[in-house]
Amino acid sequence: MRIALAALALTATALPAQTPDPTAFATPADVQALVEQIAHAMKPGQIFAMKPLVRGGASVASVEVWKGPGRPAVHPTDAEYAMVVAGAGTLVSGGSLVDARVANPGLIEGSRIEGGTARPLKPGDIIMIPPGVPHWFGVEGGELALLGIKLPQPENPDLRRSRLPFKGFAQMNGSMNGCCRRHSKVIHGESRISLSCPAGGC
Repeated sequence: MRIALAALALTATALPAQTPDPTAFATPADVQALVEQIAHAMKPGQIFAMKPLVRGGASVASVEVWKGPGRPAVHPTDAEYAMVVAGAGTLVSGGSLVDARVANPGLIEGSRIEGGTARPLKPGDIIMIPPGVPHWFGVEGGELALLGIKLPQPENPDLRRSRLPFKGFAQMNGSMNGCCRRHSKVIHGESRISLSCPAGGC
C-alpha cells in the first residue's frame, strides 16, 4: 500500500503544471448578440462601427456593422478575411482606386473603384481580399455585418513590389521610388492612380 501511494505521489509530481488554454471561442449566438449590441449603440448618421469578438495574441477577429457605404479602400500589407454574418450588401473589389490618399499606415482610401468586380453579399458568404487590392462594401436593406480579421503577410519580394505604389500617396505631387514614380494620370481634371507596378518590373 505504501509503495502504491509513493508511486502515485511520484507520478503526480512528475506531471507538468497545467497552463490556461489560450483558445478564444464564440458561438453564433455570441456573434449575433454583438451585432445587435453594436447596431444599438450606433448614433444617428453613423455608418460604421466595430468591436472585437475574439483575440489570440496580436490577432483580433472583430464584428463590423455597416449601415451605409464606406469609402473604397486598400490595405497595403494586410489580407482581409471576412464572413457575412447578417444583412446584405455588395462587394466591389479589384480594378483601380481613384484619387488615392493615405488615411493611416495600414489604410489607403479613394473616391471610387474603376474596373472592379461586383458581388452580392448575404449571410454565410466568405471573403478573402489580398493585400493591395481595392475594395468597397455597399449596404442593402440598411445593414451589413461582417466578422473579419486582418492577416499581415510575410515579407517577400512580390509583397515589397506591391507596396511600392503606396509610398508618397500623402504627397500627391511628390515622387515615388523607382519605376512606380509616376503611374498617375489626369482625366477630365481628376487624378487617377493605378495601384500596381509595371508588369515587366523596374
